[in-house]
Amino acid sequence: MEIGTGDVHASLVIKVQASGRSVGLASFDADAKKFLVSQFADNEHYSTLESALLQIRPKTSVWQSPEDPIERKKVRNLVASVSPDESTPQDAKKQSFQVDSLEQDLQRLLSLPSSGASEADS
Repeated sequence: MEIGTGDVHASLVIKVQASGRSVGLASFDADAKKFLVSQFADNEHYSTLESALLQIRPKTSVWQSPEDPIERKKVRNLVASVSPDESTPQDAKKQSFQVDSLEQDLQRLLSLPSSGASEADS
């Protein structure tokens, strides 16, 4: 699988604590129907996150940003800087990251046709 060439979507969760920054990153490549899930510690500049996003080049990015407005701005600027021109990064509410409908969401993602046709066409 070539990284950053497909229809890739990413989701982030960032926690800032006294002990440091923890980043959770999940991405889905709709063309290859593959998930990438990782969690890592990062520095105050989010260098590891930037590197990961540059590698996967998501078309869409949704994240749950930190409570601190300065950290939120850092993340927003970083995601916007590595996103393709046509994408729109989105800061999601905490409720968007609940697992209540996870199985249904996974089934829907995995059943999407890679040719761009609608589900009705399948």
